[in-house]
Amino acid sequence: MKEHVVFIIVSILGLWGFYPLQSQTSSLNKESFFSPDSIYYPGVWWWWLRCPTTKEAITLDLEEMKAKKIHSVQLLDFGTGGGKKRMPEYLELASPEWNELVRHSILECKRLGLEFGVCIATSGCAAPWVKPEDSQQKLVYSMVKIQGGKSVKMEMPYSADVKMNAEGMPVYYQDISLLAVPDNEKISKSEVIDISDYMTDKGFVNWNVPAGNWKIFRFGFTPTFRAMNEFKYLDHLRTDIFDEYYQKYIGRLLSSMPVEERSAVKYIVSDSWEAGIAGWNLKFTKEFVKRRGYDPIPYLPVFANEIIESQDVSQRFMNDYKQTVSDLIAEHYHYQQEVAHKNGLLTMCEASGPHQKQSDALLCQKYSDVPMGEFWARSKTHRTSLKQRFLTKEAVSAGHIYGKNIISAESFTSVGPQWEEDPYFLKPTADRAFCEGINKLYFHTYPHSPSLTAKPGFVYYAGTYINRNTTWWNYSLDWNTYLARNQYILQQGTPVVDVCIYYGTGIEKRIQYKQDSVLMNPGYQYDYVNSDVILNQMSVQDGKICLPNGISYELLVLPEESRISIEVLEKIREMVYAGATVVGPRPVCSIGLYKSTEIDYQIKSITNLLWGEVDKPVIDRTVGNGKIIYGKNIDQILSEKKIEPDLKIENKDSNFSLDFIHRRKMESDIYYLANLKEEMGCATLSFRTSGKVPYIWNPVDGTVIEQRVYVDNGERIHIPCSFDPYGSYFIVFEEKENVKPSIVSVTGPDGSRSCFFKQGGNYQLTYSNGGSKNITIASTRYLTINTSWNVSFSTEMGGPESVEFKNLISWPESENSGIKYYSGTASYQNTFMIEDEVDGAKVFLDLGELYNVAEIVLNGHNLGTCWLKPFQKEVSGYVKQGRNEIEIKVTNLWPNRLIGDQFLPEAERYTQTNISKYTREDTLRPSGLLGPVRLMIVPDRGEF
Repeated sequence: MKEHVVFIIVSILGLWGFYPLQSQTSSLNKESFFSPDSIYYPGVWWWWLRCPTTKEAITLDLEEMKAKKIHSVQLLDFGTGGGKKRMPEYLELASPEWNELVRHSILECKRLGLEFGVCIATSGCAAPWVKPEDSQQKLVYSMVKIQGGKSVKMEMPYSADVKMNAEGMPVYYQDISLLAVPDNEKISKSEVIDISDYMTDKGFVNWNVPAGNWKIFRFGFTPTFRAMNEFKYLDHLRTDIFDEYYQKYIGRLLSSMPVEERSAVKYIVSDSWEAGIAGWNLKFTKEFVKRRGYDPIPYLPVFANEIIESQDVSQRFMNDYKQTVSDLIAEHYHYQQEVAHKNGLLTMCEASGPHQKQSDALLCQKYSDVPMGEFWARSKTHRTSLKQRFLTKEAVSAGHIYGKNIISAESFTSVGPQWEEDPYFLKPTADRAFCEGINKLYFHTYPHSPSLTAKPGFVYYAGTYINRNTTWWNYSLDWNTYLARNQYILQQGTPVVDVCIYYGTGIEKRIQYKQDSVLMNPGYQYDYVNSDVILNQMSVQDGKICLPNGISYELLVLPEESRISIEVLEKIREMVYAGATVVGPRPVCSIGLYKSTEIDYQIKSITNLLWGEVDKPVIDRTVGNGKIIYGKNIDQILSEKKIEPDLKIENKDSNFSLDFIHRRKMESDIYYLANLKEEMGCATLSFRTSGKVPYIWNPVDGTVIEQRVYVDNGERIHIPCSFDPYGSYFIVFEEKENVKPSIVSVTGPDGSRSCFFKQGGNYQLTYSNGGSKNITIASTRYLTINTSWNVSFSTEMGGPESVEFKNLISWPESENSGIKYYSGTASYQNTFMIEDEVDGAKVFLDLGELYNVAEIVLNGHNLGTCWLKPFQKEVSGYVKQGRNEIEIKVTNLWPNRLIGDQFLPEAERYTQTNISKYTREDTLRPSGLLGPVRLMIVPDRGEF
């Protein structure tokens, strides 16, 4: 019987709730969570600027990464980007000088125990040496109308899209064919005449034209000339030119190094596709015939909006053309992987976007050993919506369906903000990415500044700058460890997903943000699947659609499309008869042109068998051991299958918003929960598990707390949860023997059951075994530090060596220009007295308002950083009765100093960079410690 319970609120900080209890968990390791191995720490995109640098600067970068536990380094040398002025000096890619610097980087990574990767493809394979004939090509055509019944001699013009050189000749162009068609509204295939033999190499045509009015089309291909800076894109529809590209980029260098020397090199990396449209090449006709079974040449006028045979036939040809392009792009990634494996390397590819719309992105990611998506930092200037910022769903789905446990992301990309982000600002973006299914972050970007002294140094125009020149870099370890703890847990076990959605061909489709789907309750999770996985991976067991890696789905959802491949439909029939539930409309016909009449008949026979011979608004048919359903929403179908949402949010605060992801390892259920709002939030969370004990694993401080307050009704476990602003944590459900009765309700001093230990007084606890207990809770004591602070600034950044702050203020409010425009770290020092005994109490330091990161040293003990709201740190065991000494090192961001330097002659400025964003008119950012600073002393409350 389900019981309605008004739940209590438990603070994750432990200020008002239970103290951490020692828990023995079988499937997850607490020590590994508290101190993750370096492999779980984030990696970086190490962005070089196409300019000379030194081995000293390289070593300094890598040693700084090692000190902050950065484990994986991916080299990208693509310049300053964004149309920005390049650095004054230029270093040619793959030159002997460049190779020696890269070799030094590899050796240093080996010495330091870092992984090394090389990005050989900025937004698609591209390099300065790519020749026009090897670059990305597009199909072009020109057209001339003529009257027939006579001999015609003329020069056939090139397409206006063909780029000419100074002599008036194409830079590069190849003819495909010269076709003549009647000037009619509809044309039969037999009326298309290939007159290529009547045109000379120079484009002169001599042909006896049949009677009637005709259109002559000259079809050819020519480079798109799409480039990123001076980088020209390689033809991605050919694999024969990739070997030389790889060898020149990095292959020859690696081959010149003994295997042991290059042991740190692990990955070949590809950035996201921004190469534009891939259209045709010398081998395309042959590839089309091999894959589609017929000659495409007579159908080329369809590209000029001519109708060949019928609209349906013309559309089928275009479908076949697009499918061929899609296949060849996927083959590019496959061949790239083969080359990498042949050389002892793995691939990490952003093969699914954001601008890749010509191919099956899931199939492309199949050939990435580590699928990679991307997500962007919050910004008011570029990619401002969540849908635009999170380009991860396809990479995550590919990782799930192809059994790739690590799913990475280019992380915190941005265009506009520069040195304006701190860890707390970045945290909710990382948390959303984790909930999307990403479990390995690569910071975009760690700019390699060739200077050892310039601050904030020389950088790429885009990305969130996280490097040795970032103001808070020296205080970033706790932030990196937070990410590592999340990534350690999220790389355990397998995802729990209820629904798989068939992507069709995957061409011209991009749904890259999980919450962009409105097909179902957000309490369910879903993956996209493609034809390859349906045909080669899926089986049915006990009514579930299963993959070899252990993931299973309750439903397969078909797209709202009329066309389907016969192979996929036959597999769907097989799975339905085996017990699968398939949801979606009746397919009507095949996709392509080859044997379409015969295949369409087969499709009709199968769909009549599955959907029935008569279409109805609602279809719910049992076929074999499975079902075909149409006209019902997914929530209803899952409910009828008695599959409730994996997570339900109940009794929530009015503005509360939560995202989650669920994994399972052995018998443990692992839920990651993230508050999406910058405010405290409370709710009762209902989880689709039972018979297990919940533990809270807090990635901020690495603690594991047994959650004693919950109700298990035999079907679900209900837990009252409280979240800090943008707060996040794991709830792990473990099987355990000799389980203590859980607390199912609490009655407070005022008779209320809506809060837990929010104030001192008498409480009554009610347990799951029917027992109860009365306890008395002493009130929390507060001690505010009101005395003056001695504050020291760095004179190298224009600050005063020492100054007294009688009151805590934001630095821009100071009349001292060295403080007003200061960027960097300032040390606040003070003493305070504690009159009473504090042994056995929990003591927390609350810094109040703070910009942006603080490190705390109490009585000589470094207690780490406060980098997220509410800027509180437990100091139990370090604070003492009597006199205490405290130092708080507070670090702000670069903009204030960059703004202040605009008032100084260039020779007197404290900063040096290639970025010229900030002006005298820009608003100064709040900075420093504003407080109030106080201690919160929580009396010992024991165990319950």
